[in-house]
Amino acid sequence: MACGRHVDAPARWPNSGRVEGAGPRSEIPRDPSRDDRVGESAQSEFPSAAIARTLLLHYAGDVADPAPRARILLIDDDPLVRSLLVRVLGREYDVESAGGLAEAALRVQADAGFALVLCDEFLGDGLGSAWRDDLRAQAHPLGDRVVLMSGDAGEHAGGPVLRKPFALRELQALVHARIEHGATTGRAADRRR
Repeated sequence: MACGRHVDAPARWPNSGRVEGAGPRSEIPRDPSRDDRVGESAQSEFPSAAIARTLLLHYAGDVADPAPRARILLIDDDPLVRSLLVRVLGREYDVESAGGLAEAALRVQADAGFALVLCDEFLGDGLGSAWRDDLRAQAHPLGDRVVLMSGDAGEHAGGPVLRKPFALRELQALVHARIEHGATTGRAADRRR
């Protein structure tokens, strides 16, 4: 699979030319200082699989696995709000979204491993606070991890509420604090066992 033609590269280009007896073909750009060869490439063969294996084995010990990212379930029936919040929070967290309580219930039933649930209060298929209260009544672990989002001035007793409209920084600070609080509480509970 070569686009260019094979040429014997001058010695001043140590990384170009043909390597005899090697593996799959690779493209090496030619010297861009030569007008007649701009955009062309020389064919070269490299033992790519063997080199990749060697490098992987050599450097694998030096690369630390990244810490797992906290997971958030976002429930909002407004697709624009959902899209914006997924984009903003997705920079730091793994965010899954649901357009209503029925979809959210299916996700929670399948996997309760969310660090936090951000839920709009007024959804097309019910109230976020009622859904949160149902989770608590079932002693579901996510019952205490629900943060409601509401523009309503009324009180939603029993949990934190992010008042709409809110600044994205306010959202990020609240999410970070709630996830850190949950992680700290979880570590303290683990130590007591």
